[in-house]
Amino acid sequence: HPLGYYESMLPSPPFVRLDRSILVHTGFVARVEGGESGARLAMEGVNGTFPIGRTAYRRLAKILGR
Repeated sequence: HPLGYYESMLPSPPFVRLDRSILVHTGFVARVEGGESGARLAMEGVNGTFPIGRTAYRRLAKILGR
């Protein structure tokens, strides 16, 4: 299924679509490293970080009040 299918089934908030390929539960965001030019997302319970683009970074920063 495309990501939009899951997005339509999950409650928003806490699930938020950050860009075409990223849907996150904001309650599990551990931290965002870096900034607009090169951010990485860390999630609670997951080892490592994920790269996120400028659009995703801006949306997440706005949602988290940063």
